[in-house]
Amino acid sequence: MNKIEQTGASLLSSLTDGTHLHLLEAPSDSMLDEAVQALERAGYLL
Repeated sequence: MNKIEQTGASLLSSLTDGTHLHLLEAPSDSMLDEAVQALERAGYLL
């Protein structure tokens, strides 16, 4: 946040209308399922 304030840079979310995507990888399907469920509970999935 300090760097953003110092440089006046925009947040990525402002350039993408709030949408920000990531690729998830995990050593097993069950770990990936657990991560997806946690993200869904937190309201982060589209």
